[in-house]
Amino acid sequence: MADAIFENPQLVAVYDAFDAPRDDLDLYTSLAEEVAASAVMDLGCGTGVLARRLARAGRHVLGIDPARASIDLAKAHAAEEGLSIDHRVGTAADIPTAVADLVTMTGNVAQVFLGLDDLRAVFADCARGLRSGGHLVVETRDPAVRAWEAWGRHQPRTLDVDGIGEVTETLALGQVDLPFVSFSHLYRFAATGDVIGSRSRLRFHEQGEVASALEAAGFAVRDIRDAPDRPGAEWVFLAQKR
Repeated sequence: MADAIFENPQLVAVYDAFDAPRDDLDLYTSLAEEVAASAVMDLGCGTGVLARRLARAGRHVLGIDPARASIDLAKAHAAEEGLSIDHRVGTAADIPTAVADLVTMTGNVAQVFLGLDDLRAVFADCARGLRSGGHLVVETRDPAVRAWEAWGRHQPRTLDVDGIGEVTETLALGQVDLPFVSFSHLYRFAATGDVIGSRSRLRFHEQGEVASALEAAGFAVRDIRDAPDRPGAEWVFLAQKR
């Protein structure tokens, strides 16, 4: 099951407001141009922010996410813009065969997979979905930066969200048992008095673990880049299907 932050409709409705700005997506739109991808699959597409950017550029886009509430909102936003995007509720196991030139795994979605066997299986599913010579781009945080320490110092943040009113987000660090880190979000809705929480757990993969998982799944790692919006904090792997 997806975490509540992606699956609860009330939380999904405010997710993009708290996640903005999405400067991290500039890299992915430029990579789609770099590899001349006419068809892109966004695995873990969430509310469809990247999918819409790619579709506006004339690319065919398939977005897959296990959270129905996120997919429902992604569909609604695409319809508002008159964009034709194929959004599907599903996991990597539901990826169709040979439909994309590029698969994207943004927002550190690779860290959701807690076992290395799980990560290898997801990469293998991505390879199945790619056409010959297609590419996968995936990002993950460098554990040496210890991003979770900043999460532990996070201060509550209040935004006035259109159509919803004031919402306060609190991020709390949970158990740190490397390579695993747990944390939680709490949202307070001023207009209704609702308080809704969401718990998450991530794995902080080492660079060699990700590279080995890609190679085992049939990819050649072409490049490991920096994330321009978070220099020195993340690895961005560009891999090509062998």
